[in-house]
Amino acid sequence: MTVITTITQHEDSALLARLLKTQYAHNIEVRRRHGVPLLIGSDLVGRTAALEIDALAHSGLFSNLELLRMWSVTTPQSIFPNRRMGALRDGAEASFLVLRANPLEDLAATRAITLRVKQGVRV
Repeated sequence: MTVITTITQHEDSALLARLLKTQYAHNIEVRRRHGVPLLIGSDLVGRTAALEIDALAHSGLFSNLELLRMWSVTTPQSIFPNRRMGALRDGAEASFLVLRANPLEDLAATRAITLRVKQGVRV
């Protein structure tokens, strides 16, 4: 079983803050403790998963490394189980982003993309 986080579905920061304290934090911790893979997604039409990542980052429930792994490894591997992606190893798909800064230090660096490569082709 996998779970897609959708904490930003309400688009109301006060409601989100309350739900994080009363429900989401507990639910996320129970799933993490039991090894349930958490995926990143969005329930908001016309919005991207970046909004979800920002909200999760501000929640303090995850480190930047955990969020990056969920977003760039766990989620795509779950969506595309037959593709070899999300890893730096021989035979893996060459799809990646080059960022201007280190997202482990500042997650906002994920918005400063300097190069995009999809299946070995620069886009």
